[in-house]
Amino acid sequence: MEVQMTMNFILQFNFETGDSSCRYYQVYVVVNSHEHPDFYEIENSISSYYINNVCTGDLEYEDYVEHVMNKSGMTWEFLSTIIPESKAIHSIWV
Repeated sequence: MEVQMTMNFILQFNFETGDSSCRYYQVYVVVNSHEHPDFYEIENSISSYYINNVCTGDLEYEDYVEHVMNKSGMTWEFLSTIIPESKAIHSIWV
């Protein structure tokens, strides 16, 4: 029986704020997976979700990320102060 190794991938979500003093807000998550995640599917999901819900003004950037990542079915967590060894970092611009 072959044992599958899991790998960490870091996703960096960059939100344009429209504020000249802080142009972008970043949220980082770590995805733990046996295979390479479909970053483009996540990117399309977060962009669509953000565009459709931004006018409510009730959500924080972390809320958008949390919703989309929970729907992705992946094992993930927000990045803490300790950065784990990771296979790749992928930036997503929202």
